[in-house]
Amino acid sequence: MFATSLLALAALSASAAAAPLRTAIVADSANPLAFQKIHDAGATIVRINLSWAQSTRKQPSRPSDPSDPAYNWAKTDKLVALAVANGLQPLLTVLDAPVWAQKAEPHPTHQGPFPVGSWRPVPAEVRAFAHAVTTHYSGSVAGIPRVRYWEIWDEPNLTQYLSPQIENGVVASPDIYRELVNTFAAAAHAVHSDNVIVAGSLSAFSFLTQWGRLGIAPMTFMRKLLCMSDGAHPTPTCNATVSFDAWSHHPWTSGGPTHKASEKNDVSLGNLPAMGRLLRAANAAGHIRSAGKPQLWVTEFEWDTRPSDPNPYAAPIDVQARWVAETLYRAWQQHIAVFTWLTIWDLPYPKSSLQGGLFFRNGESLEYAQPKPTFHAFKFPFVAYPAGKKISVWGRTPWGRRASVVVQQRGYSTWTSVGSLKTGADGVFKGKVRRLALDGATAARRVAHAGVDSYRNLVVSAAPLSYWRLDEASGPSATDAMGRSTGRVIGNARFGLKGAVPGSRAIGFDGKTADVQLGSLTRVHSVELWVKTQSLQTRAAFSNRSKLHQFLFLGTDGGLTFAFDDYPIRTQAIANGYWHHVVYTYDSATSVGKVYVDGKLANFAVYPRQEGGSAGYIGYDAALNAYFKGQVDEVAVYGYPLTGAQVRSHFLASGRGIPPAVSAGMVRAVDRRTRAKSLPFSLRRVPDRFVQPFGGGGQVLPDPNVPGP
Repeated sequence: MFATSLLALAALSASAAAAPLRTAIVADSANPLAFQKIHDAGATIVRINLSWAQSTRKQPSRPSDPSDPAYNWAKTDKLVALAVANGLQPLLTVLDAPVWAQKAEPHPTHQGPFPVGSWRPVPAEVRAFAHAVTTHYSGSVAGIPRVRYWEIWDEPNLTQYLSPQIENGVVASPDIYRELVNTFAAAAHAVHSDNVIVAGSLSAFSFLTQWGRLGIAPMTFMRKLLCMSDGAHPTPTCNATVSFDAWSHHPWTSGGPTHKASEKNDVSLGNLPAMGRLLRAANAAGHIRSAGKPQLWVTEFEWDTRPSDPNPYAAPIDVQARWVAETLYRAWQQHIAVFTWLTIWDLPYPKSSLQGGLFFRNGESLEYAQPKPTFHAFKFPFVAYPAGKKISVWGRTPWGRRASVVVQQRGYSTWTSVGSLKTGADGVFKGKVRRLALDGATAARRVAHAGVDSYRNLVVSAAPLSYWRLDEASGPSATDAMGRSTGRVIGNARFGLKGAVPGSRAIGFDGKTADVQLGSLTRVHSVELWVKTQSLQTRAAFSNRSKLHQFLFLGTDGGLTFAFDDYPIRTQAIANGYWHHVVYTYDSATSVGKVYVDGKLANFAVYPRQEGGSAGYIGYDAALNAYFKGQVDEVAVYGYPLTGAQVRSHFLASGRGIPPAVSAGMVRAVDRRTRAKSLPFSLRRVPDRFVQPFGGGGQVLPDPNVPGP
């Protein structure tokens, strides 16, 4: 199924008339830097949640008057002002009716552990609040910018946002929501006739739990709301109408851009065409009252990435970036006018379940956040697919600006221009370009090595505090090449295994009893080692942590490289059965901790750490009382932070070459005027795979229809 969809993508049908595509991001804080980064990501709209309940201190005596002292607009005022100051149009999502604006009849407060949301909001109260809030943001209040985009509620098909979903065995929430939308729209249009009303904002899933379903499947909800039948050609089932200008959805997906939801009537990315057909059929039937043709919007979406989420079913970082570009292309094809990413940067793991940000979390300040490849794919989406002797391409320039674009293909050592295209007024370009004739020969430069001695000499010349080469044929001693601290091997360790460096030997650890005791290690500022494992457990290849979790853990977490030294740093997966060179450094002068993998900086964070030390181990962590399963080789500790150049030289001394960031045959687009570049896009197909649509590292049941990681 995926291959068929990909062929459809590759066709890039010139006959498909698509609407302009704008991108948006949800604002999750009042940090001015967050709004700057949202703009930097190519977005022109920012979604801001406005809680009705939180914007009122008490029940207003004049609920239609925005100046009533019961209203408190200050928080939203600040967010709207930051949006406009950064060139972003605010989309206000109104949700969460206060208790006094809900029907008074008795109703449950919880369904299982989940709270029950706004219970039948009272139309008269909705009307008064809608008039007040749209008047406050009408542009007539001094110092308050105009807001045109109004999204009515968040995920009203789930019980925690709107209730009841089902009453006396009958689906009730679509009728409640229809009245809510119509009431709000009438008041908003009375203030400004060109206010844009966005309805829907539906959850992709209805969520079956042990307490029952948390809501109504989105297609069921939508059909009931719009009075349309099921099937490929929906027809009217009643005469009710609803007033909105755009329909929004949250198409969370447990696979790639073409992946469909596993349950009928749920809507993931691959189901959006069906939702679009239903929207068009309802409009043709006269069931939608709109100033123009109603648009389809996505107002929440992301995939968690590995790293930063150690869950093995989180999307690998490079796969996620490719999927983002393909998703935005498909959104354009399907006439989706706005596509919204949920988080600008990763939220803290494991406290939060959202590690799908456009930026890595490098410490607690957004100032140090580093862009993921996803950031570039979202800002300048570009796709390329083989088309015989040519390449079919599509892209959209940052912010959708008009431009002239050069398409380049990577040869064996340089980028070569293979075509030029001009965008439309919306920044979109598409067409076919020539394809380089590449014979498959490699241009990778082989790095010569002189064997184990060259690696050992380079490490020794860097003056480590201690260096355990682990090349003993038997135990119990592990010799320190610096002559300072002989280690003691205990448990079921295997000696004399083939090492990471040609000519070296390594020690294997059984994950149950084996480790190397190193004695006390204090003020360690760099740890360098080679590790080989397939275990997805959280285990330390090296640790000098105490039982109070103080000092350094360096190993794996969910298969990812993981360092913890008062702050977590995660990088790419290394639990693949191959040798990997891993280096952790901490610079007290700058409070920067770094992790290098295979000669390259993989991630960093800015944080203060506690100086000191405790007993050191290879293959064991005292805080977890847990043993490492796998092999370790060439462990060195330093009293200073190694530089990136030193790390690179040590890795190259092993005889390995650092792979290039791009490979021959990849394609990219370059804006002639600004020199902005898209991410390189491989012509090789990436098959669909199961990913967990929500993060947090929780246990998941794989989708039986899609290969796992």
